[in-house]
Amino acid sequence: MIRQFFRMGLVWLIVITFVVFVASDFFSKPKRVTSTTVKESDNPFSSKKGNSNNKDEAVGVSERPAPVDPEAIILTGKIDHTFVEIKKCTGSGSEVTVEGTLINQGTDGFLKFYVRNYEESTKLYDDFGNRVLASSIQIANLEDNSSVTPKLISGVQTNFVIRFKGMPTVGGQTQAKKIKVLEFWAEGFKAEFRNIEIQQVNKQETIATTPTPNATPATASPNPTVTPANIEK
Repeated sequence: MIRQFFRMGLVWLIVITFVVFVASDFFSKPKRVTSTTVKESDNPFSSKKGNSNNKDEAVGVSERPAPVDPEAIILTGKIDHTFVEIKKCTGSGSEVTVEGTLINQGTDGFLKFYVRNYEESTKLYDDFGNRVLASSIQIANLEDNSSVTPKLISGVQTNFVIRFKGMPTVGGQTQAKKIKVLEFWAEGFKAEFRNIEIQQVNKQETIATTPTPNATPATASPNPTVTPANIEK
């Protein structure tokens, strides 16, 4: 009786061991799934609810930027607390000049404006897709081809001039008719302007005549006296 019970127990032990082995082998093997069977929760790049760091269970959504009217004319903007307005844009040969005004609407303070700083450089994109970095900038009586840091007084209108050299030309004139996008950079702030019309200006060469100083014109005597030579007496 005891032997029979022992044998039955040994058989059940072998059976249980076999079942456990088969089950563990089945669950350890990776399953093949198609893309249609993958759950959103399995996506490592998706935002998940229930995260301990996300108490409000908000799901981050990547949104596309709002479309911009390609023909919109934008001539005003803001850099930090400074209001910016484009007043004039002229093209002469391979050079384009942008003129405008700044009005500090905050407290008195310094603001650094960049040119030729690449990522944060003031730059333009013309209607042919060309990108040109600003070559120099002048704000009030400060001018430089790298950066200027004027002190902007609250409420005081200050003039600025930005020059772009190396513009493509056709027949000696600036090829571009418009600045499609102008990026105006200052200490991490950027104002964008669009569809600025370029007024063509022709350079006329003038020859200046400089008079001789203290010049005395030759004058004829009103009553010339003629004295004959070698008169025989």
